[in-house]
Amino acid sequence: TNPSLLEAMASGALIAANNNEFNASILGVDAFYFKTAHEVKLIVEQVIKGKSEEPKVKANLEKIKATYSWKTIINSYETFLVNAVKNCGKKSN
Repeated sequence: TNPSLLEAMASGALIAANNNEFNASILGVDAFYFKTAHEVKLIVEQVIKGKSEEPKVKANLEKIKATYSWKTIINSYETFLVNAVKNCGKKSN
């Protein structure tokens, strides 16, 4: 994952991200996406108009807690390693 993207999510920032597969896989619907400078301009104008984007920010904060916290990451690695050791001696068909 991109550390700066995770930092932006954890900071409670409203995110406008380059429209690419990586960003979309992390952010889902919880960001604005752009490919051109004109699209950035449209995003800024939309945000200035005061449309509340608080749900996007809250969802990203929840993703950080649920998916990208050190506790979650360590637990995932531990589960993977324990299962790998358990299955190490088994023959595959």
